Amino acid sequence: DVTRHLERYELSLATEELRDFTWGDFADWYVEVHKIEKNDELLRFVFDIILKLWHPFMPFITEAIHQTFHFDKSEFLMISRWPTFPETPKEIADENRFELVKNLIIAIRNTRATYHIEPAQKMTVSVRGASEKTIRDNEEIFKRLARVSEIRTIGTDIPENSILIQVGLLQAFLHLDGIIDIAQERARFEKEKTEKMAYITSLQAKLDNKNFIERAKPEIVKVEQIKLDAAQEELVKIEHHLASLL
Repeated sequence: DVTRHLERYELSLATEELRDFTWGDFADWYVEVHKIEKNDELLRFVFDIILKLWHPFMPFITEAIHQTFHFDKSEFLMISRWPTFPETPKEIADENRFELVKNLIIAIRNTRATYHIEPAQKMTVSVRGASEKTIRDNEEIFKRLARVSEIRTIGTDIPENSILIQVGLLQAFLHLDGIIDIAQERARFEKEKTEKMAYITSLQAKLDNKNFIERAKPEIVKVEQIKLDAAQEELVKIEHHLASLL
């Protein structure tokens, strides 16, 4: 994507892609996984590519870092070959499998935030589905980064007092016994749902009012429509949380 943007002289988009990958992928995932499963060769390889991609935008600092970390000192970044990424089917499959692990970890972290569960609180997760083996193959990484103490395999029975997290074909149930009060959380979301529905009704009534539409400035009408769209999206999220509480 970075190469494509540069070829089209879309410099801003290229730097956005680089920033997102450097921070969101390399720092958040490559480095964190490396702390659990050491792979110096892979980490250096990816970091070297990042330096080459950033070099057109920050030539001096990237060259200094390149030399400091003892990459190939016989070759300056400014005259090195531009990175290419011909992926093999195996590499693509490996990437897709780790993406599943990553997305499940993110979903668990988001669930913790939604229910105000302390990050240090270790939890039990039950899983089922065709992708369960992928989680088992990356069990240590998953446990450490998701703060999970135990992974259980389940059949058709759904664990009580749990939250359902769906990632692709994998279903994960986050056990909440002794961590949060399910009934209290359900009541909280029911209250939020009622309040949100009342708010949506009032916004919809305003937008259905011909006098308001005819007399209000277009920008005011647009603001009200944006409010309505946002409220409807929030209602969908609330309903999703309610449906996830088991």
